[in-house]
Amino acid sequence: MELSGMAILVIDVQLYYTELTSPFVTYSEALYPGGTDYLRQRLDAVVIPNIARILSAARRSSVPIIFARLCGIQDDRSDLHRNFQEFDQSALSDAGLHVYPLASEPMANVDRRIAPHPGDLVVDKTGYSAFHETGLHQLLQSKGIRHLAITGLTTSQCVNSSARAASDYGYTTLMVEDAQADYEASDHRAALYASEAITGLVVSTEEMLKLLT
Repeated sequence: MELSGMAILVIDVQLYYTELTSPFVTYSEALYPGGTDYLRQRLDAVVIPNIARILSAARRSSVPIIFARLCGIQDDRSDLHRNFQEFDQSALSDAGLHVYPLASEPMANVDRRIAPHPGDLVVDKTGYSAFHETGLHQLLQSKGIRHLAITGLTTSQCVNSSARAASDYGYTTLMVEDAQADYEASDHRAALYASEAITGLVVSTEEMLKLLT
């Protein structure tokens, strides 16, 4: 894959996922004790450090970086995908709190360890795919981007949905395996295996760094 026309896409690595005390994590843990442990451990130990390395190399090579954030725009979160709405409404009923942040709220921010730099692009999404009603396709076209290296979470949900949409739009994609995370290792592996014919090659961070340099 050519370095020219490439961008790095980072999906949903936001504080509401990575902060232990966020409403999303605390409510999820109340329902499913230990249910977020694997995801957060992989994020801290593997995924976020690898994304940081990729972003550093991309900036040195002037490769565009795009962050997608899952968040509500409407105060009642009615613009979110119905699955997210249902989980959010359940938390509101049970615990009196919203688990999905609004775009304006701190928990919507990208994790500080890989926070956007001036010049990086940020799109807000209300569904699984980073392309759904975000204008991302038009943005990529305006910048001549034809190839996407995809990182973030979760592999079987928002990452996979975004990669499949990218394929439908005609982009060549790379799935950076050790810069993605899911709730379980088996879900992560299964999602990559099942979609590889559509979403493109599965590569490692080391392979990605070689391409970027």
